[in-house]
Amino acid sequence: MILAQYTIRSKQEYIFRTNRLLEIMGGTEMIRDAFGWVFQAAKAAGVSVLSADKADFSLRAVQAAFADGTLGMAELFCGGGNLTVLYRDAETYRQVNRRFSRMVLENAPGMVAMAACCEADGRDYAADYRALMDAVDAEKNRMLPACNTYAAPFALRDRATNQPIVCRVPYAGGLRELSAESLKKWEKGLASDKRNAGNRLLDEMTTERQEESLLAIVHADGNNMGIKIQQKLGGRTDYDFCVNTMRAFTAEIARVFAETGEASLQKTMAALQNGPQKLRESAYRYRVVVSDGDDFTFICNARFALRYTADYLKAVQSNPGYSSCAGICIFHSGYPVARAYALAEQACDNAKKPVHATCAEECWLDFHYLHSGIDGDLDNIRSWQKTEALIARPWLVQGDSTVFTLPRAEKLVEYIRRNRSEGTNRSNLKKFAAALEESPAAAQRELARILYRNPAFAEALRAFSPCEQEQRKALYDIAEMYDLWIEERGN
Repeated sequence: MILAQYTIRSKQEYIFRTNRLLEIMGGTEMIRDAFGWVFQAAKAAGVSVLSADKADFSLRAVQAAFADGTLGMAELFCGGGNLTVLYRDAETYRQVNRRFSRMVLENAPGMVAMAACCEADGRDYAADYRALMDAVDAEKNRMLPACNTYAAPFALRDRATNQPIVCRVPYAGGLRELSAESLKKWEKGLASDKRNAGNRLLDEMTTERQEESLLAIVHADGNNMGIKIQQKLGGRTDYDFCVNTMRAFTAEIARVFAETGEASLQKTMAALQNGPQKLRESAYRYRVVVSDGDDFTFICNARFALRYTADYLKAVQSNPGYSSCAGICIFHSGYPVARAYALAEQACDNAKKPVHATCAEECWLDFHYLHSGIDGDLDNIRSWQKTEALIARPWLVQGDSTVFTLPRAEKLVEYIRRNRSEGTNRSNLKKFAAALEESPAAAQRELARILYRNPAFAEALRAFSPCEQEQRKALYDIAEMYDLWIEERGN
C-alpha cells in the first residue's frame, strides 16, 4: 500500500497576492476546493474511493477491498491543511496525481500543490506516519519555488504579480485587467460573494473612504496541538484506533476553532452594530480569509479589531482543553495585505511565547500598528524603532498569571477615559510615549507633569501594578492604540 499526503504550499502567499478582496476570498475558496479535486481526479481515472464520512475506518476491510480490486483509494483524514490517504499501490497513486495536477493547472493557475508518499505495511501507524513525514520534508526541499507564467517581452503585465494580463472584465464603469490567476480567483470570489453577504472591497470595511482607511488583519493559531494529538493517541500504533481518533480530533478542531470562533464574531458584529458608535453598516463587517483547523485569519475595521479578537479567543477558550493566541496588524487599506498578514503572523508567534514556556491553555494577543510603510520582520522593526524594551505586549486575554492582562488594562483605560479633562488626555499620553522612547528620565518628567494635574492617577497606576517599569510599559501600549481602541471617533 501507499500512504500519501497532499498539501498546498505557500497558501498565504497565494491568497494575499492581491489587495482585491474578491480575489482574496476566491483564492481562499480555491484552496478549500483543492482537496476535493483529488477525489474528482480519482473518479475520472476510474479509481474507486472510500471517503472518511462513509464509516469508521477498518484497515482489514480496506485491505480486503484493495485485494479484490473494488477499492483503489481510502481517505484517512483531512485536517491541519493536509489530506492523508491510503492507495492500493503506486500505479494508482500516479494515475490520480496525473489528473489532479492537470486540474490544478486548469482551475487554479499559480497554486502550488504538493504530494508525497511512502510505502505502508499497515502494521504500525506511528512508524508509517513518521516515514510519510520524512517523505514530505524531502519533497519540500526538492520543490522549486513557484514561477510566473511565461510572457513575451511586449506583453502587458500585472503590476503586483508580474504575471501577463489575459483579459479585461467590466468593473465600476470601466475595465479591470486580470492575469490568468486573478481571473480564476475573481470568478470564484464572485460566486462566493453571491452565497455570502459581505463586503466586496477592502475600502468598504474602513470607517470612511479617503478619511480613515485603517483595517486590521488578525491571525489566530491554536495552542499545544501537537501535545493534544499525542495525548489522544496515547502511544497506540494500530491503524484503526489512530485513524478514527484523528478523524474525531479534526472534527472537534473544526467545531472549536471554526464554528465556535466564527459564531462569536457574528455575535460581536451584532453587538457593535447596536452600539453607541454609528458608522456605515459595512464598517462593522468582517471577512474570514483562512479557516483551516486551528488556523483562523480574518480582516475587519481596525477600530473593532481588539473587540473581535478578544471575543474570538474567549469563545475558543470556553471549550475545555483548548486555547488560541492571536496577532493583529493595523494597516491602511492600500498597503499590501500580504505584508500585513506576515506581520500579524509574527505577532501571533510572539503571543505564543508564554504558552510555549508553560504549555498552559491561555489566550494571549500581540498587535502592531504599521506606521509610515515601515516593512520587514516584526522583531527587526521593533529593534529599529527601539521599542522592544518599552512595550508590554503580549497581553493575556483573561486570567491572572501575569500583570499584563486585558482586564487590568481595561480598568486603567476606564480611569484614563473618565479623567481626560484632568490630565490623562490623548495629548499627554502621546507626549509620555514619545518621551519614553527618548529616555526613562524624560518619561519620568512627563509622567510627573501628568500627576501634578491629577495626583489620583498615581493610585490608578499602582492598582495596575506597584512596579513603575510595568506601569510605563502599559501606558506605552495604551498610548499607541489610544486613537483606535480608547477614544471614540470625533472626540
